[in-house]
Amino acid sequence: MKGDAWILKRKVLFIVFLVFIQLWVSAGSLACSSFAVFGEEVIYGSNLDWYPPAQARLSIHPGKNDISFFTLEYEMNRVFRRTMGMNSEGLMASLQTVPSGEELLDSGKQRIKASELVNLFISSLRGSRKIYISELFDWALANASRVEEVKEYLQENQLIQVPGFNLHIHIVDQYGNGIIVEIEDKGTVVLSNRDNFSLMTNFYNNRYTLGNEPCPRYRIINEIILDRIDGFSTSDGWDTLKASRQATTRVSMLYFPREGKVHISFNGDFSRIWGIDLERKELVEKVRFEEQKSFPLDSRGILSSELGVSFDQLISSGDSYFLQEERARPFIGEYNYPGREKAAVLYQEGMLFLQLPGLPPILLVPQEENVFQLDLMFSEVEFWEINGKITGFSLHHPSGKRNAPRLGD
Repeated sequence: MKGDAWILKRKVLFIVFLVFIQLWVSAGSLACSSFAVFGEEVIYGSNLDWYPPAQARLSIHPGKNDISFFTLEYEMNRVFRRTMGMNSEGLMASLQTVPSGEELLDSGKQRIKASELVNLFISSLRGSRKIYISELFDWALANASRVEEVKEYLQENQLIQVPGFNLHIHIVDQYGNGIIVEIEDKGTVVLSNRDNFSLMTNFYNNRYTLGNEPCPRYRIINEIILDRIDGFSTSDGWDTLKASRQATTRVSMLYFPREGKVHISFNGDFSRIWGIDLERKELVEKVRFEEQKSFPLDSRGILSSELGVSFDQLISSGDSYFLQEERARPFIGEYNYPGREKAAVLYQEGMLFLQLPGLPPILLVPQEENVFQLDLMFSEVEFWEINGKITGFSLHHPSGKRNAPRLGD
């Protein structure tokens, strides 16, 4: 009997592992922006930012009731994760990270125990109406044509986070409706757009009022849209994406829901545009607006490498991100992060990155001599200097502070 119990336990753990990997297939990208403008022309836009370099995959999938939907996925830890897409009904969904102060200040707590996954799996076997936020992304694109349908679906299901991630989702339709869905301890929060545009970056929208957003990209996009809201055009859409891109921006996309088309730029090269046609289910390359070649698209997808696209280089957005190696060298090394964890400062491709326990590398943007801003959100890292030597750093965030002394060289 003990042997049977052991075998059953192993089987459950294996199934949980498979379920967990599948859930990771839809897990938002690291620092992204998405917007929708509802004017005479309805235009959605998004920038996808991630680091380190990885593959992207473009696919078109079958949904319900003759719906088809396009998704863009990026690779992390050998798993492709869906993060943004639009369906043939003109509904767009964008799954993005939303780093909380707790994640940054206590990043090691993201580690997931196998027992937690087992409990989640058993709950699903018992018919629980809990769904992961990544499942909402898939359901919306495969089933819905209007935001109202998504709201009804949320009334019937309880939304929970994917273990190890902190995500929120932006969903808009071609009829002028947009929602941002976020998960708090008190439950699911659904925020509807009040204007003729909708916008989301990487902070909890339900915790901040307009004018107090802790994200420079939000302010940039918001200002451009407000300035050009009357007659917002394709050119305005590209200008918005260009102005808000970062060094780690890999993909920029404009969506045209009434036409069922998506235009894509890789690595900030806006002279070479790829077009997705949902009706024809194909990808078309355009160089300076002249059609070059086309590829059929299905659920198997096509990789960025197959298109000759590489993400090995970061985008040069001016000199603000870059440091000479001599200037960066004093900061490079390991630091003793709270909770007996190690943090590291890395120097790659002319830039400094902070590697916190359990988190991907975060770009450090120089502000003052020993002060850097975290690229994901409104947080600062201040390095300590004694007698010309860096001895540690403090991570400052609106919800708290953490000190990390330097480990011996």
